[in-house]
Amino acid sequence: MVPTPWQRCVQEAQLPQETAQRLNGLSIKKITVSQADHAWEISFANPFEVTETDRRLAEELLHNVFGKDLKFRLEFEKREKIPDLKGMLQDIDHSALELISVEAEDEICNERYREKIQQAGREPGEAKENRPQIILGKKIAGTPRPLCELQEESANCVVQGRVFKIKDCRKLKAGTMLYDFDITDNTNSIKVKMFIDPERNRKFNPEWLSSGSWYRFKGNVKHDQYTQELTLFPNDIMTVEVTGRIDDALEKRVELHMHTKLSAMDAVSTTEEL
Repeated sequence: MVPTPWQRCVQEAQLPQETAQRLNGLSIKKITVSQADHAWEISFANPFEVTETDRRLAEELLHNVFGKDLKFRLEFEKREKIPDLKGMLQDIDHSALELISVEAEDEICNERYREKIQQAGREPGEAKENRPQIILGKKIAGTPRPLCELQEESANCVVQGRVFKIKDCRKLKAGTMLYDFDITDNTNSIKVKMFIDPERNRKFNPEWLSSGSWYRFKGNVKHDQYTQELTLFPNDIMTVEVTGRIDDALEKRVELHMHTKLSAMDAVSTTEEL
């Protein structure tokens, strides 16, 4: 890259390296010679805030190149003062800082994420109990898979089902909560196991599980070495509202199914009688 005339002047002045690098950042935009006092008005483009020391060094450099008798008026662009980050860090009382664990930081991020999701999904007049609630982890996106498709181990599966046969819901000696129950989506059933540490999941409600309620799960399907069957180990859980089929037809219809003597089933009626 070919240096500009100003940069060549800085190089020839043999200034200290740090000072030369700073002055090299300047570039001359415009030079005007005043006829009244024979002064050179030089406008600079500066990517940083120019200090009084920078101004003095630039003026001395111009005098050394063009002579002491010339008069210079230097103009620089106005820039916002860059904060002294090093000084700000030195002023911080490090003894008063409280360092949190990675797990606690993740929990704070998840809590903020849950709040944003709940605020974004809130509809005017919508009842709070009707909105999906996050039980564990984050909001689950994606379409749930039918349980009948889970025939082998797989990761990050999204399923939903109705809870039944709650076998175990207790606190272990180590302080971990164990949940052992089954779910069904009316296509198949699968066992669900959870080990929750209350210290790492302080927002977790231990009384969330309810038989007959529908939930959506996201987690890994693995072969449980104790029960010797496929088991879902969820990482994210949220409530889900499942509505049954609604007959909104104005004229209702009823299906009539009957057998006659011609059927393979036992019957005493003939087709003519029907």
